[in-house]
Amino acid sequence: TSPRVVLLHEVATAYKLYALKRLWRRRISAEGKATMLTDIAPSAARIVMGLFYWVMAAGLIKDFRLVTGLMALKRVPFQAPLLTATICVWIVGGAMLVVGRAVAPAALVLFMLTLFVTPIIHNFWSAPPEMAANEIQHFFKNIAILAGLVSIAASAMTGTAPS
Repeated sequence: TSPRVVLLHEVATAYKLYALKRLWRRRISAEGKATMLTDIAPSAARIVMGLFYWVMAAGLIKDFRLVTGLMALKRVPFQAPLLTATICVWIVGGAMLVVGRAVAPAALVLFMLTLFVTPIIHNFWSAPPEMAANEIQHFFKNIAILAGLVSIAASAMTGTAPS
């Protein structure tokens, strides 16, 4: 296990304990009963989504040359600067989701970037037959991620998510 993965795990574990402790203190709703789904689920969703983007950014950093080569094959111009920008957005956006600050803007920026990247990088309709199934899987995984990001943003905007 690399030091980055260990550090990410330790940070995630520490934050989860902090978030759960904070939520436990707020567990009683206006009606006087615990509302685990409405209190914990939005925070859990945004933390998991933020960690997902951190892990994906770490993978892009690790495989930077391989990914820029893939981008070149997909005829994406300015591969290195665009990949660097994507990594920065994923790290900062993921961090904002994990710590619970500016959640809606962060989720919407991640949504827009993922929406833009998905049909370019995972264009299964023009992939060779041996790659089509893999590209379809990644394309629809990203569609599910987009749905999660919209849900996180909506939850943050309506105030149903603990800050």
